[in-house]
Amino acid sequence: MWTARFWKQTAERAVKTAAQVLLLLWASDGVFNILTVDPTTAAGVAAGGAVLSVLTSLVSLPVGPKGSPSMVSGVGGVVVGRLEVSAPAGFKPSTKAIEDEIRRGGGQ
Repeated sequence: MWTARFWKQTAERAVKTAAQVLLLLWASDGVFNILTVDPTTAAGVAAGGAVLSVLTSLVSLPVGPKGSPSMVSGVGGVVVGRLEVSAPAGFKPSTKAIEDEIRRGGGQ
């Protein structure tokens, strides 16, 4: 929990959740109209979603992989530069396999 990686992953989840909540709020009247939503309400709802996401990450600590905000173990990938290539836990692909996956556009 006290690692930079944990907090980066937690922050990413919180930002995504806040964005999803805003999209839900904006589309709640059946029309995607950002101009009809009160900015204070939108900020409050987004912040609430982000807080719930952070709390979920903290609660997930004893369940998922050690030091991860995820509740699911065995999901991961191999990071090549800034690209994460999907791979089962423990899988160590060869350089050729990684290059092939990048060429196919995998991991995006």
